[in-house]
Amino acid sequence: MVVLVAQPGPSYGRILELESALREIGATVISYGRDSDLDEVLAPIINVVPLQWLAYHVSRKLGVDADTFRRDEPRYAAAQSKFTL
Repeated sequence: MVVLVAQPGPSYGRILELESALREIGATVISYGRDSDLDEVLAPIINVVPLQWLAYHVSRKLGVDADTFRRDEPRYAAAQSKFTL
């Protein structure tokens, strides 16, 4: 499952493209955003913190560490070696 933050602003069109591509490969996508006057630069403060709480609670329920980004699994480690955050 992929959760996308579709904040109105310059990146909105790119998020829609990403959502379309993810659905094309069969991913379950949840896309949400706010209709607000909040500047896109400040939006992560409002939008991402709830996602961090969601990841924390889901990972605790599953007994995994959400902060590893599954790098402990070879397939995911190989994929993540293709980019940097």
